[in-house]
Amino acid sequence: VLLFILVVKYWPMLGVRWSFYNYKPIGTPKFVGFDNFEKMFRTGDFWTAFKNTLVLSVMKLLLTTFASVIVSVFINEMGNLFAKKSLQTIIYLPHFLSWAVVASIFTMLLSTSVTGTVNGILKDWGLITEGINFLSDKKLWRPVFYVINIWKETGWGTIIFLATLAGINPEL
Repeated sequence: VLLFILVVKYWPMLGVRWSFYNYKPIGTPKFVGFDNFEKMFRTGDFWTAFKNTLVLSVMKLLLTTFASVIVSVFINEMGNLFAKKSLQTIIYLPHFLSWAVVASIFTMLLSTSVTGTVNGILKDWGLITEGINFLSDKKLWRPVFYVINIWKETGWGTIIFLATLAGINPEL
């Protein structure tokens, strides 16, 4: 176990040393200390990326937790055991899909081409005349990202919250 932890957890950390060097694939690396970090913190793009990462992470956490709690309470209150277990399984299945598969599924669903299900339905209902590019529109990208994340990760949170609810007396 100690050997596994050393190899998997700590050996990759040896690569951190290259952040203190001006490294080029050919030639000898030159030690520059914290210059690379100073340059990174001075660029506006770093702070934009940092802010975006923070906002996306916090919103994902809040929305997925909220959705997991709501779904858990509803599933916990279901009387039919077969329906309860079936719904629990269906909600949990997306968690096992890789993000590449999820991205492919939603790219097909939200496509602006004739195969895009969402745009096709909106056109059939007469709500739009031209396809909406959900995944590249600046205003729509974040909400679509949050919906995709909720769809994929709510099942895992639901399992955890259902286990917690199982230990609570129903009379309370």
